[in-house]
Amino acid sequence: MDTLVIPPESMLKTTTGTVLEYDWLQAHYATPKGRLLTHIQAFVLEIGDLRIMVDPCIGNHKPREGPAFFNMLNTPFLEHLGEAGFPPETIDLVLCTHLHLDHVGWEHQARLENRKWVPTFPNARHLFSRIEFEHTKNDNRLKGDETFSDSVQPIMDAGLGQLVS
Repeated sequence: MDTLVIPPESMLKTTTGTVLEYDWLQAHYATPKGRLLTHIQAFVLEIGDLRIMVDPCIGNHKPREGPAFFNMLNTPFLEHLGEAGFPPETIDLVLCTHLHLDHVGWEHQARLENRKWVPTFPNARHLFSRIEFEHTKNDNRLKGDETFSDSVQPIMDAGLGQLVS
């Protein structure tokens, strides 16, 4: 898990002053200066010999509009994943609950290698909701958001994606 420290107004309709009003937020959820602690993380389930990764989060080296801290992110996520005993090539299944940038952008869908996006989990089957996939692919409001084209489409193009009901 990697931690980012962000100003609260970059994600919520609140301010640093409001965060500071709640002492219980400090240490686990906020800094003493009222900035929020947010985590870049994933969940891995081991069921028998099967390793399932659920929503591995955002991604490194990807241009993102919106909160500046997501733009061209650079964290040791994959190194930490390997240190935890889950190197990318050992993941059997990647399950994406939905296709927001903070759930599919992390190199779990594609990573830059030799200036080309390639699947990070090459041995995994990637499950996407068919309804969510079609909505995201065809939503004109998302034009200009590269999340689908640099994180989801490469998995489909590599034949690793599967649409499910």
